[in-house]
Amino acid sequence: MGDQRGTTHACGSDICIHAPEVPGHAASLWCLCVRTACSTQKARRDFSRVLELKPEHKSAASELALTEQVEGLLAGVRARFEAGGSLDGIGDQLQQVFDLAQDCTEAQLLDARLALANEDWDQVIALTGRLLKGEPSSLPALVMRGKGYFYAGDDDLAKRHFGEALKYDPDYQDAREAFNKVRAAVVGLRARGCAMRWERLKTHPGYQDAQSVE
Repeated sequence: MGDQRGTTHACGSDICIHAPEVPGHAASLWCLCVRTACSTQKARRDFSRVLELKPEHKSAASELALTEQVEGLLAGVRARFEAGGSLDGIGDQLQQVFDLAQDCTEAQLLDARLALANEDWDQVIALTGRLLKGEPSSLPALVMRGKGYFYAGDDDLAKRHFGEALKYDPDYQDAREAFNKVRAAVVGLRARGCAMRWERLKTHPGYQDAQSVE
């Protein structure tokens, strides 16, 4: 199919809804593109419509099966995160998704979430950066990238990303909580810094001399 990444946005349009009116091979390509971008519900619907018109359409039947496989893999990864506990092997599960759906946004978000759990801040920042290039308003990506910067020690960039998420949705709870956490941390650091400077000042000879004069 060529470079599927380059056609993700086109495939995300409503053109795939009309796939049954497109000649069989072209219909499969359009729906395949939707599947690789991980719009699985849309792909499943469109493949099913192709099969309603042409039950013998082998590639549509094959792609429908692969779409359902992607959905199953994603559901399994989501369940692992929700259950807590060990995340061993999740990277391999996500790779299976990428092998079938290379532009899957949900898989990329889960991959960034895995990097966050593994405290790989640079990887979190890199993965979410790629996501945001294609979808600048992705709230989960903005929040995860902000967390990556926060734990990497860049409070300013962390606040900027949390604030950007809140611009898109002022009621987005994850962004609000993260923004408040960073703000509280910055205030706390400044307070501790002032206290440390004050303690150092009290040990300075000039301060001792001033006290003796009083």
